[in-house]
Amino acid sequence: MLDKHLGELEGTFLDRNTPPVLYKNAVARTRQTKWQDMLRKHSRPNTSANVNLTVTFSGNILRLNSMLQRHHSIFLQSGRMKEVLPEPPRVTYRRTRNIQDRLVHAKINKPSKSNSGCHPCNGRRCQICKVMQTATTLQSTNFNFKIIIMGDFDCNTANVVHPIRCNKCNKTTHWANGNCF
Repeated sequence: MLDKHLGELEGTFLDRNTPPVLYKNAVARTRQTKWQDMLRKHSRPNTSANVNLTVTFSGNILRLNSMLQRHHSIFLQSGRMKEVLPEPPRVTYRRTRNIQDRLVHAKINKPSKSNSGCHPCNGRRCQICKVMQTATTLQSTNFNFKIIIMGDFDCNTANVVHPIRCNKCNKTTHWANGNCF
């Protein structure tokens, strides 16, 4: 199995014009290594002493790294700073936000729940909720037309024309309300 994969790998390296000696030396070193050693965890040198100073990139601070290197002796004069920064910090740059970052987001907004229509507000002290009916359309009894209610309206909505239907004659009249009930 290993020989098959090494053959495929050799073909890939030869296609990329890699010197055959380089590939053969790498394969020889791989064959000399025991697989138990490859699976064992290797300890890495402790690199936590290196401190990164992360700043947002700007053309005005291009020499920040050289300034920190040059003036690191000022930090070493303080005992506390000598412990924190025994070596000059590395400067790493954060990418600035661009227009794409401001306009495009990783998550998609959930579609808003559509409560279009007329419905009671369900307030504790609201007297209108007792007689208000939930509806998404409005059918006129005097004339032959039907209106689809596009907005979300309840008892507290201001500047709305409220239809009122008589239970005896089944006729509809309209009452304009400048304020909410």
